[in-house]
Amino acid sequence: PSRRLIVISSTGVFSRYRSIAGRLRSCELEVECSGLPYTILRPTMIYGTHLDRNISRLIRLIARSRIVPLPAGGSSIFHPVHVDDLASCIIASLKRDRSIGKTYTVPGGSSHPLKEIVRIISSLIERRVVTVPVPYGVSLAAVRLIGSIRPRFPMNAEQIQRLLEDKSYDYEAARDELDYSPMPFREGVSRQLREMGFAPSVQP
Repeated sequence: PSRRLIVISSTGVFSRYRSIAGRLRSCELEVECSGLPYTILRPTMIYGTHLDRNISRLIRLIARSRIVPLPAGGSSIFHPVHVDDLASCIIASLKRDRSIGKTYTVPGGSSHPLKEIVRIISSLIERRVVTVPVPYGVSLAAVRLIGSIRPRFPMNAEQIQRLLEDKSYDYEAARDELDYSPMPFREGVSRQLREMGFAPSVQP
């Protein structure tokens, strides 16, 4: 296989609300026009270890709290990709010359509304929680207010706005050209729970 530049971008390039979407696309264009052999991968939200900034926080919230708020009602669709699947996609890209000059969307094996993600995690750790849907407008106002008081608050207005977008993606090109076959979320989060010291009660 030929040597080439593997660029990890983001499906955030498709967002109307992601503040850096334009910069991400500009960087992709620079790579495309550079004359270098390249492959661009656009992963969705990455999860799989205690260091991720999304699913690991949700796991900790579910583990310590009986009440879980669902911003924008919890109906927003997420399509997270396990870090192991992203790594396998990077390796597959390096091994196949047909990936040169291509851009691939790299989501996980299943997409779910936020409320279902909470249900999957809580069932795996046998934690009964009460979910409280919070309307979009209330969620946005609350995050802006809290953010003005606590600058390090882990959520911001942009994240709430992006809940209006469907974040489910097709990976047909990666499947056909890279043999990409990502694990479904239930399997991936079971692995993450074990990595974080939890013992999932139900195997994927």
